[in-house]
Amino acid sequence: MIYGELANLIKEKVNYTRLLISLFIIGLIGIVLQSFEGYTMFWIMFPVLLVMLTSVILILKFCLKELEKFHEICTENDIKIYCTMLLTAKDNSLLISAYILMVFVYFICIYRMHFIEISIMGLYIFALGGSTFLLALICYEVCIKLTVSLKEVEKNIIKIAYDNIYPKNTLWLQYLFHFHKVLKNAALAISILFVLENSMLFFANYKKLTLPNLNDIKNLPSLLTMLPLEWWVIWIYIFITIVVAIPCMTQLRSQSLNKIVAYIQLDFQKKIVENHKKDNVYNNLHDYFSVLNIIQVVQKSLTETYLPNRIDRFVSLGASLLTCFAHLLSFCMLLIPNFIK
Repeated sequence: MIYGELANLIKEKVNYTRLLISLFIIGLIGIVLQSFEGYTMFWIMFPVLLVMLTSVILILKFCLKELEKFHEICTENDIKIYCTMLLTAKDNSLLISAYILMVFVYFICIYRMHFIEISIMGLYIFALGGSTFLLALICYEVCIKLTVSLKEVEKNIIKIAYDNIYPKNTLWLQYLFHFHKVLKNAALAISILFVLENSMLFFANYKKLTLPNLNDIKNLPSLLTMLPLEWWVIWIYIFITIVVAIPCMTQLRSQSLNKIVAYIQLDFQKKIVENHKKDNVYNNLHDYFSVLNIIQVVQKSLTETYLPNRIDRFVSLGASLLTCFAHLLSFCMLLIPNFIK
């Protein structure tokens, strides 16, 4: 879907000025509607939603530019064969229909739990939240495609050429790493925002759910069985697709990049050793240490450029744990008020 009419619209028409004007108008409409039809926690939830909408639009614009660059790189390299999924240029009507269905299911569940109503404000929430959700699903699709493509490259790395002089400067490797890094940070940030937004939605409307007044925590199973099916659909859906899947895809991509870099390091070492065997460098101590130094410099440059350091690992782990905590908090926000009634 990212390569169709929506893609051309985002790529050609979206710029910072138009985006800011559009967000200002959307926010102004929301403020006007809030003065007539107040919505719970409007001043907390809607700024977060606007930030999410802005983020996913900018991410899609970035993805389109990066994919164009990568397509040019792939024309001169065999890697294109293994990135077909990432570079496909056909719209998938079935996938688009699935996206729309997922958005409708989410909002139907919210409506059935009386979190939104059929009103002007309700339609505004559906339009703003639905468009944000739909664009986020397209970003999600890009994450999946990049993960699968990296796995294919990892499996077939022996057939793909890299820069034999200075492997660090391999164009396709630079692109894939940069794309992975940006998507990783963006996906984790949007995941946190989405989960927090959903948690606030639950917390703001928990009184609208018909729940038992518990006097003892031993009655927790009774409360869980009383939760509406719609609530479970939303909570489990977010848990699987965001809390679990996003960190797992990030980890899979990191593992693929690590294996690709490890292969290049080892292959470069083998090639340079074989090339210098003919010159009998091992009989000359100076030449031997020169070759050894070249190997170490190249391997170090690859490690420092493409392998995550401790700070990156800590940030990724922290973001994943924060997302999980925020989603579990949505559960606690629903349960705690019933225990203290």
